[in-house]
Parts: sequence; C-alpha cells; structure tokens
Amino acid sequence: MKTLSKIAHIVSALSGVILVITIISIPKYDSMALNVFILTVSATMIIDNYSREY
Repeated sequence: MKTLSKIAHIVSALSGVILVITIISIPKYDSMALNVFILTVSATMIIDNYSREY
C-alpha cells in the first residue's frame, strides 16, 4: 500500500506542475486544470488515509 501512496504523491505533484503550466500558457483551460488538480489531490488524501489504516 505504501507504493500506491508514493505513486499518488508523484501524480499529485505532476498534476500541480501541469496546473501551473496550463495557467501560464493556456488560460482557456485553467478551470479544467484546476478541477483535475483538486480531484487528484483529493484522491491522494483518500489513498493516504486508507494506507495509514492498514
């Protein structure tokens, strides 16, 4: 389960980088990128909580 948590953190960090790049270069898609980032961070938090329980 720790591996899944590490993967989730990496994906979350990459999503944050993509969010910043999208806001800077393609302002038309900034709200979509923000929504994807929020969903990714939420999934990461859920995975972290689940992995701490087991």
